[in-house]
Amino acid sequence: MERLSQEIKSEFEEIYVPTKELQARVQKALEIGQKRERKKFNRLQLLKVNFAAVLVVGIIAVLAQSFWNAQENTSGSGYEESILFQHGDHGIKLVAQEGKTTALGLEEEYNGMTLKIEEAYFDEGRVVVGYEVESEKSKEGAVSLDLSFNGKNLVGSAGSWTIGADQAHKSVFVFEAEELAETGTFELDVEFREYDKTKAEWNWHFQFDLDKEPGLLVKGLGIEKEHEGSRFRVSLLEETPSKLELTTNIHLRDEISNTITDNMSFDLIVVGEQSDGSFISKSYFRKSGNWEFAERMQKGKSYRSFSEFAPLRKVDSFKVVPYVIDYNKAVTQPLKQGAVLPSQNGTIQLVSMTNKENRLVLKVEKGRIPTELIGQNVQLEDKDYTRYKSVFYREKGKYVELYFEVDGKKEGLNIVYQPVEYFFEDLAIEIE
Repeated sequence: MERLSQEIKSEFEEIYVPTKELQARVQKALEIGQKRERKKFNRLQLLKVNFAAVLVVGIIAVLAQSFWNAQENTSGSGYEESILFQHGDHGIKLVAQEGKTTALGLEEEYNGMTLKIEEAYFDEGRVVVGYEVESEKSKEGAVSLDLSFNGKNLVGSAGSWTIGADQAHKSVFVFEAEELAETGTFELDVEFREYDKTKAEWNWHFQFDLDKEPGLLVKGLGIEKEHEGSRFRVSLLEETPSKLELTTNIHLRDEISNTITDNMSFDLIVVGEQSDGSFISKSYFRKSGNWEFAERMQKGKSYRSFSEFAPLRKVDSFKVVPYVIDYNKAVTQPLKQGAVLPSQNGTIQLVSMTNKENRLVLKVEKGRIPTELIGQNVQLEDKDYTRYKSVFYREKGKYVELYFEVDGKKEGLNIVYQPVEYFFEDLAIEIE
């Protein structure tokens, strides 16, 4: 493990890291992996069992139970009303849908304002708390937070509230959580200060117990693909039940890098095939800033990114495909049979629309556009410009079936395709 750590570190030394925060996260992930591997090794010595054989069996069992055996954990009922599902990122929505959050139902009134702590989620990476606040009078101001676990303070972000009279505001508090005990007591202090005041006039205190959702996988990968002078590397993977984190690096050959403009972004498709032949594709919900991408490409340098996705369930492996996109070039048409979406990548035609398995299913003729791009970048858009991505898709020859969870609605929707500038299919990396 120590030699592996040294090899991974040596790979990082010559690759540009855009922020100190990213570099710190990589180092922290390596330290977690080393500590957990040493713990496993010590236990195996005590049991006098062959290390290699038990480690392989143990890894398979942990992964199967914690990440991909979702059938026993998809029984969360009424998750649509969950604050964590409504206001959490894609990974938190996933665990809320699987019934892995904890209902708390705590409430405290102070000076005309009532704060309710409705539910929470805890794993090796973060604590997310769903709350609702009500006020007798309109309020607007800053919120400060303090969360401790068994006496240890956790890092969280402050925020603001804008609350109408006799109205409720719902959202989530998010805190970092690494190397904490499997169970324990949390103490949460919340303060609220109106903007025209110098100190907080409202404060609430809550105490609650949570069990950690098991599962942590840390891999120093260093897997690289090269094609015609361009290179793509997946350096590090860290996965918890609610988040898949990837650290990647890309270098483009001159004839491509010289065409990159400030409007273009570097992005990834993460896609896996399920046992029934369908595919699930994830979009990032958080990534490192893209402001240096064009500058580094134009100088012929590599670009390193840090991206967070919701984990893929029920897949044995997944593929990571890099691409470059200009988000100002979306193609939009009203959702109706026969709709045509022309683009620089090719033409997509909507062949049919049906309701199946309580989902709206679109069958599109993909033309020469890669299937992964159809699954990722063909979306629906409502009148409020909210976009909906397919929950999974199936490839059927020259057609792709896209399954959307929009309650079977067709009225007032648009179909949108987001074309890409470059799609690096030859640089795709498979991860088991």
